[in-house]
Amino acid sequence: MDFSIVSDTAGARVGELASELIHALESNINSKYRNVDVSIGIAFRCLPESYGRKSFIRYTKKDNYLTIDMAVTGRRI
Repeated sequence: MDFSIVSDTAGARVGELASELIHALESNINSKYRNVDVSIGIAFRCLPESYGRKSFIRYTKKDNYLTIDMAVTGRRI
């Protein structure tokens, strides 16, 4: 398994959350499920509302890749 978490933020605490999840989950999941033939990518985005970015989930069968992209507006949380 290839499991990864990334963030694309505009200075909000979303980046801190993503960083903590990376440290807590990424290596454990990759080692525990190393024989599973799937890739999962999770993105946390905190962007201005004017970007119009929406959250989405997509599975690409050809690449056996699941993308989970979560977008929130740039207001403080």
